[in-house]
Amino acid sequence: MIYFFSVVETHDFFNFQKCRWKAIAYLKNKGIPNNEIDGGFEFNGWYKTNPLYPNDGIRSWWWVDKDNYIISEKEITGIATDTIFLYQRYLPYQLDTVFSLARKDSVENRK
Repeated sequence: MIYFFSVVETHDFFNFQKCRWKAIAYLKNKGIPNNEIDGGFEFNGWYKTNPLYPNDGIRSWWWVDKDNYIISEKEITGIATDTIFLYQRYLPYQLDTVFSLARKDSVENRK
């Protein structure tokens, strides 16, 4: 039983990660610079690794410079949903989502 659970959860984790990086690639293809994306620990750490990174106490402390665009597992009140990406989970068996969110002022400034 533990083997089954481990395999299924590993599958779900990898599918989530693939979907998250697909959402990040979507933003980068739109021309959004890395420092405007809060893509999670792995993305922000890879592109902005700096042990002295300033933390303003408002944004996530995972090396987030500007969080004009956010990759999230859920919608965030007050931030517009840009695109929804779907991926398959096995436990529970369902389609799950990764959201690409954009602050309204960021979208308006890009036009």
